[in-house]
Amino acid sequence: REATRTRAFWLLVTITFLGTMASSATGFSLVPYLVEDAGLSIAAAAGVLSIGTFLAVAHLVWGYLADRITPRWCLIVMMVGAGGTTAFLIGVNSLAAALVFALVWGVFSGGLGSLENMVLAEYYGRGSFGTILGIFSPMQMIALGLGPALASTVRGLAGNYDGLYGAMMAAYLVAAVLMFLARPPRRPVLEPATSLPT
Repeated sequence: REATRTRAFWLLVTITFLGTMASSATGFSLVPYLVEDAGLSIAAAAGVLSIGTFLAVAHLVWGYLADRITPRWCLIVMMVGAGGTTAFLIGVNSLAAALVFALVWGVFSGGLGSLENMVLAEYYGRGSFGTILGIFSPMQMIALGLGPALASTVRGLAGNYDGLYGAMMAAYLVAAVLMFLARPPRRPVLEPATSLPT
């Protein structure tokens, strides 16, 4: 209950929603985009997606950096990098450019879940971590489902994915700004224990 009364908590909920939605929408639409708009073969497009997905192992690097810097600042850098890479995707028109995208996007998007959990633990401790994470999980599931639905809708209405990737870039960047604003909450001040009368 104390956590939900802090501004940082609801900012983190929004950050998690935006980042998860942007990642799922981009990942879901990547192969169709590379085949239909960038002119790659299905095999090449699937290979690009596989590389980007495999590089999610970068969360090990993000974890190391978070211990040296802070999870908050790593998450800000990650969101900005993922947003910039998503904007780069709009201009991809060759296999070489697609591979560059996969390498960079995989590294930046791979640490999202781990860093969010680290921020939660740093801000609110571990005593109620499971309960707090339980509040976040439904939002993540909604965002995971919304991303592909949004990608399909934009493609059907606009005929391409340019608007989708522009919006997902904005989602990443808004999440980065919100993470900057989501400073660690102040710990509640405990009243000193009063001594019992003798």
